[in-house]
Amino acid sequence: EPMLHSAPVSTYAILIGKMIAVLGVGLIIMAASFAGALAGLIIQGSVPVNPVPFALLWGIVLIPTYFVWIAFITLLFSVTRNRYVTYALGLGLFMLFGVLQVLGKINWVSNWVLWRTIHWSDISVLEIDRGAIFLNRLFYLAVALLCIMLAKRLYSRTRRDAAQSMFRLQPARLLRSQVFLLPFVLVPLILGWILYADVRTGHGGSVSEKAQKDYWRQNVRTYLDYPEPGLRHVDLDVIIHPDQGTLEVTGRYDLVNPHETMLQKLIFTGDYGWEDIT
Repeated sequence: EPMLHSAPVSTYAILIGKMIAVLGVGLIIMAASFAGALAGLIIQGSVPVNPVPFALLWGIVLIPTYFVWIAFITLLFSVTRNRYVTYALGLGLFMLFGVLQVLGKINWVSNWVLWRTIHWSDISVLEIDRGAIFLNRLFYLAVALLCIMLAKRLYSRTRRDAAQSMFRLQPARLLRSQVFLLPFVLVPLILGWILYADVRTGHGGSVSEKAQKDYWRQNVRTYLDYPEPGLRHVDLDVIIHPDQGTLEVTGRYDLVNPHETMLQKLIFTGDYGWEDIT
């Protein structure tokens, strides 16, 4: 290691070389898995061999996970300079995210591994969550680049002089020395905020949950004990618009009064997403 650190090579070469070596191990495992899956498809002979799903899911979706993890571990090692402390912190963080995933505390912003998010269909290539997956992968690629830049700044190849360290930590000098990191900080912040806004306002987000609770409180709870008619027969005509994610429903409903008294009103409670109701 002393010989390596005194060699006329850049710190980027040292760090990225190690990252490529580790990434290569993951790529070898992926290649072996692909060969096994390919052999299974050929032996079964029930469907044609199509490499596109593998390229999308293992390439575009999975490789950024490897990349950000390796970059983060490289940053940890640059800070701790101890292999075993890095192991402990990395495994501890991985287990923490596993626990949070089980508890349902992970969303699209914090789900760097994309656990329980990918739903594949041959008739729709990641259509429902494509935007969130794309933003998530861009966000973590930007985080990985930030980790690499920070690792390079923090990776010391020489013993630091105490007096020089105090000189470098002067506010003005410290600010000037870190200005070049600003783009690498702003890009993941912007991408993360866009993704967070989509999560917050999207289906299952806090805005949607509040709207559903308000709707239930104002409509369902108001008539919770009101007598309802029974349903005898339904005849529906449904038109599906996949490109818009909507349905058109026209129907005839035969209702019956199961109560001893006349029903003065018929109460219908739908959803706040319904439009043009007649």
